[in-house]
Amino acid sequence: MDTDWIKRLAALMQLGRDLVGMLIVVLGLALAAITANTIRLQIYAQKDEIELLQIYRKAKSLKYADINVSIQEGARVKLWLTEKMR
Repeated sequence: MDTDWIKRLAALMQLGRDLVGMLIVVLGLALAAITANTIRLQIYAQKDEIELLQIYRKAKSLKYADINVSIQEGARVKLWLTEKMR
């Protein structure tokens, strides 16, 4: 008789541990999804800046070999900067 309630208590505690374990997994997956989405949105929001950095790196690597491309890209950079300053 005395061991019945101990067995029930042990089963209830095991159920609690299982529920906490499932909650940890669900919250971990939610955290990963939120983090990935935040990074994706930040990259999307700074798409213009990232493109400018890529243009800058390309222009530095060309070392003025293709002057027409550099002039066109420079005009795009100037246009983008003037729009950002408004």
